[in-house]
Amino acid sequence: MKVNSKYSNWYQVKSGIPQGSVLGPLMFIMFINDITEVCSNKSDYELLQTALSKLQEWSETWLLKLNIQKRKAMSW
Repeated sequence: MKVNSKYSNWYQVKSGIPQGSVLGPLMFIMFINDITEVCSNKSDYELLQTALSKLQEWSETWLLKLNIQKRKAMSW
């Protein structure tokens, strides 16, 4: 990457999945699959919803589009 006529150093990435990879969404789902197991009561779900709402506000502020069609709703 070039910034102010200077290039940044190259570093070898030893983990992760390339952006745009077919495996990216699958690996994300596998990574967060157990998130409901850490929510043991109603206040946990409310905290999670608050955090998700803040994430949505942040993404809108920084013009990062989230694809709402790719989401699933869960309720208990």
